[in-house]
Amino acid sequence: MTPQPTEGNDSYPRDSYPRRAALTRHFRSGTPRLFTLSPDGKRFLFLRSSSGTDSVDSLVQLTLTGDGESTEEIVVDPRNLLDPTTMDLDPAERSRRERMRETSTGIASYDADAAMKVVCASLGGELLVVSLDTGGASIQQLDTGGAVIDPRISPSGEYVAYVASRSFHVVNADGTGGRILCSPEADTQTFGMADFIAAEELSRSRGHWWAPDSSALIVEQFDESAVSQWWISDPSSPDQAP
Repeated sequence: MTPQPTEGNDSYPRDSYPRRAALTRHFRSGTPRLFTLSPDGKRFLFLRSSSGTDSVDSLVQLTLTGDGESTEEIVVDPRNLLDPTTMDLDPAERSRRERMRETSTGIASYDADAAMKVVCASLGGELLVVSLDTGGASIQQLDTGGAVIDPRISPSGEYVAYVASRSFHVVNADGTGGRILCSPEADTQTFGMADFIAAEELSRSRGHWWAPDSSALIVEQFDESAVSQWWISDPSSPDQAP
């Protein structure tokens, strides 16, 4: 006897584990993650979606007001800036998220300066710089001319470093003075990102780091030209293209 589909037009009942796991990103949606604490211990930044079935993460700030009380503010709501359903991620960014096992949409990561007064993030390839103050957050979308990957703000909050089109860029936090510091000489070279082995086998997702005084950067550069390309269409002759 063939089981009849339940409501939902498929063979899985609405309360089944496969359906619940899919709808909740394996029960991770709606859970706060990636916490950052301000130096005075009174503010927290974190990412969280609006519910257990929402995959769009927003940047949220929680402020402790004393006597065990707190206030919560959504600093960046991706839906107010871009339509998450139409975001077309850069292939390199999509691969980076896959290696991080990141399945959320919206804001997948962010970076704050040492004082936690300025925050940067990438949203749909666009570079966002957020200023946090007592009067509320202000969001600036910087013109970068390319899809932004893994932006990192300097500890001083003055500069933002990021990767775009395999090149390594730095721009002032106010959007001025954009420049390329490292540019590849071939399509197989990349600056500022973690290579495949580092990301997949060593769990290192970063490829550039600021000095504590914001005066210098360490930038990874890797070249894939020596890596052989193989195909799985014919296991007996993987060197033959399908």
